[in-house]
Amino acid sequence: MRLTKVLILLISISMLNACGFKMRTAVDLPEAMKKIYLQGASSKLRNAFKSYLISSKGQLVGDPKKAGIIVNILEEKIYRRSVSLSARGKSTEYQINYYLIYELRDNNDEVLVPEQTLEIIKDYYDNQVDVIAKDIEGNLMQDEIYRQAVRGMVDKARFELKKIELQPKS
Repeated sequence: MRLTKVLILLISISMLNACGFKMRTAVDLPEAMKKIYLQGASSKLRNAFKSYLISSKGQLVGDPKKAGIIVNILEEKIYRRSVSLSARGKSTEYQINYYLIYELRDNNDEVLVPEQTLEIIKDYYDNQVDVIAKDIEGNLMQDEIYRQAVRGMVDKARFELKKIELQPKS
């Protein structure tokens, strides 16, 4: 019995590894990104940023002068639209569109990255039978969109900081 459980566990792990699955781990942030000031963000984006930074040993700060990077959210929109209808005219599939314009600045208010546009689109099936499940799926989808937006902004900031670091000093 115990051997069977161990064997099943090993097969499961090897199958996950074979399909390319890997756990998301904390990102090693550059020193300038250990403290980030977030300006003009929605509460959901702010919470996603906070969670991301905590897992990466960083933090959101309340004062832009204490930050290494200032993420200035210029525009943020999220909306849901119906993609397909059932025979009774009820929505069976939705699309969530997230649109974000942001810029990155240093703590001296110098632009590091000029206006960037980030657009994320996700579709999900609206289960007409299980009403609670469709609400949960929609909320999970929105949470994932915010996490993806944070990862995109952090990746862009890391890339730009690395580029600046590699430039020859005059």
